Amino acid sequence: MCYTLRAIGLFKNGDAGRTHPSLLHFLIGLSFFVVTRLRRKARKQRKKGRGLTRSQIMSRVRSGGNKSTEVRLIELLKRHEVTGWRRRYPLLGNPDFVFPSVRLAVFVDGCFWHGHPRLCRLPATNKHYWIPKIQRNRQRDREVGIALKSRGWRVVRIWEHQLRTKGDQCVRKIQQHM
Repeated sequence: MCYTLRAIGLFKNGDAGRTHPSLLHFLIGLSFFVVTRLRRKARKQRKKGRGLTRSQIMSRVRSGGNKSTEVRLIELLKRHEVTGWRRRYPLLGNPDFVFPSVRLAVFVDGCFWHGHPRLCRLPATNKHYWIPKIQRNRQRDREVGIALKSRGWRVVRIWEHQLRTKGDQCVRKIQQHM
């Protein structure tokens, strides 16, 4: 315990033995409090991602379960009683929803990540990184669509903002391709 107290600068070597027991008890409690607070602060900073570059932060973003996209489409499909869809189906391009019986792959594209012509707002910093990144995403989308169509699959792409504004039309679009 004296090690911890020395670490925060309250004692030097051998000083702890000459301290009144109640003061020592108080200081030990104080040091526990200080160390606990420091650990909590460090944990919060790690959670917030402080000290990380934008690239490191963005590399930790994982798809799946996005409230604005996949979960919203699940709600719409259930409300319209559309059945037969699967998620996390092992298929080229990792579609968000797959209807295996009719060979239909549905992709829900985020307006930022897939470069919507009007709604994609690029960050003001590091544009030389983001413009090629989004162009690569769009190129990959085209290549995946072509590859799936050549294998006999139908591909439907829905923009994120369409789910918010025209959800019923998105479901009708899926039903037309079934």
